[in-house]
Amino acid sequence: MKRILKTEKWINLPMRPGFGSFMHPTEDKLKLIKQLGVDEIILNMYRNNLIDTDFDSLPLPGDHQWEFKDLLMLRNTVENGGIRLL
Repeated sequence: MKRILKTEKWINLPMRPGFGSFMHPTEDKLKLIKQLGVDEIILNMYRNNLIDTDFDSLPLPGDHQWEFKDLLMLRNTVENGGIRLL
């Protein structure tokens, strides 16, 4: 059986480590993530009942709508850690 990842389409893609993405991106967490060689991250900014998201705060305020200034502040926080927010 031929493995899908061995095809030309996928062969040159870099390996991407995965971490718990349900977190507030503090300076310490971003520093650790960068030290592990991560250049891009995805954050989930909402609560749900499928996984434990019972944190004191989430990266963005609001349940249904986020404001531009909040999105910009989050992006700047992540990029100041040398990481690109996807």
